[in-house]
Amino acid sequence: MPNKWEYQLPDEQQEDLRRAYRNLQLAKDILLKLRTAGSPNPEAEARIRELEERLTRFAAAFKVDLTAEEE
Repeated sequence: MPNKWEYQLPDEQQEDLRRAYRNLQLAKDILLKLRTAGSPNPEAEARIRELEERLTRFAAAFKVDLTAEEE
């Protein structure tokens, strides 16, 4: 029997999660370019990976599509 009461994050919080995800993707791109330029930052790369994993788990738990475009 499905749960009839399911909490959904307010739209504003969903947009905040999407914005955070986009910013993480941008940070990953910058770090990749720095690595290509010969200035890798493994600590920052590890932090970004951990944040991305945490954010995607949180979004999955609340059924938020992080790749959806802003409304």
